[in-house]
Amino acid sequence: SSFRKIPLIAGKSAVSLAKDDEGNIFVGSSSDFGCLLKDTQQRTIYKSFKHLLPKNKEINEIFKTVWFENAIYFASNIGIFRYQNDTIEEVKGFSDSTLIDAFQIVNNELIYWENATGLGKIKGIQSQIFHSDIETRSVTCIEFINNNFTLFGKFGVQTIRKPNQFKSI
Repeated sequence: SSFRKIPLIAGKSAVSLAKDDEGNIFVGSSSDFGCLLKDTQQRTIYKSFKHLLPKNKEINEIFKTVWFENAIYFASNIGIFRYQNDTIEEVKGFSDSTLIDAFQIVNNELIYWENATGLGKIKGIQSQIFHSDIETRSVTCIEFINNNFTLFGKFGVQTIRKPNQFKSI
């Protein structure tokens, strides 16, 4: 076997990767996201999706890339974007001052932590907070353990109880 560096835009490094059901690989990097494709000589190349962003919106580092319900989600600290059917849509429901700390599939749902706002979920391109918390910051991981959401971060471990009272989107 052999290895070859696949250059991204402006020498950026890949930060996050996800694979869809057909084996296509999607890449999140600093200020960009896209996918890996084969060129005419069957060499793997990177194709940016940044030109598909609404209104040429700027993004930060894409810290997480997730395949969920036939779409790719790219998460940065300032927003989450969905790629589906050759279109990028920004997930709605976040403010201009949003800081997203964590984003992942938890208990078969797309869950995120919005700094100083709380725990939320995404359905399609709509986000909604279902557990408010204006104090907790720097969440690095969210898990569903013993029917509770468990948050991990610089603060340690925190459990959010009573998930049966959460609103559904």
